[in-house]
Amino acid sequence: MAEPMAKPANLDTGLHLFWGSGSPYARRVQMAIIEKGLPACTHRMDFGRGDTRTLWFKDLNPRHKVPTLVHDGVMVNESLAILEYLERQFPHATPLLSTDRKLQARALSLSHESDSLGKVNSELTARTIFAKQGQYTGEQVGESAQKVYDELDAWESHLKDNASQYKAGWLVGNEISIADISLYPYISNYATRLGLKLSPRYQLLDKWLSQINERPSAKQSEPPHWKDSPAPTSPFK
Repeated sequence: MAEPMAKPANLDTGLHLFWGSGSPYARRVQMAIIEKGLPACTHRMDFGRGDTRTLWFKDLNPRHKVPTLVHDGVMVNESLAILEYLERQFPHATPLLSTDRKLQARALSLSHESDSLGKVNSELTARTIFAKQGQYTGEQVGESAQKVYDELDAWESHLKDNASQYKAGWLVGNEISIADISLYPYISNYATRLGLKLSPRYQLLDKWLSQINERPSAKQSEPPHWKDSPAPTSPFK
């Protein structure tokens, strides 16, 4: 097996993002950096090779997780904290938070609410993978899939609420925001890898997903291993 990644040089200068293929949390930050047009050095961590278990990476992230951002030697962990940090540190870059106080509050609230889907996503992923080994039954996988549907009902409702006043198809206002970027990696995974059909039940989510799929941030952040490995068995009926 190949040796784990060595610590990159020059972390005291510039913007560095440590990410891993398939991490929805890391993809959030990848997308934000691209949307904001920020120059950054990106470092792909190989989980199988043990890159995140190295001593040098533990100094950056004691929990051995991605994403980790290093900005001029300052470490920031946790994806939502990183998104907010980027907004504050780069105010002249393309904004992902409105200056309107009401819209800003809404975007921040929904970005954190998206982690409710993250918890459901983790359960569904684990049950889908380990069902093949007999650790979970098809019924248990179905229960987890139903939790995803319940979450999607809520997000369809959020889009409907915003569409009553704004017509651009985003979660908040008329521009893409950290709310959209926080949610997108989960929905993209369900639709692209796990065979979830959003339409006709989730027509607004389906249009929203298609809209983001066409953006450079979505295309450039698509997990590389999606092209190289077979998709898991779909838990969605």
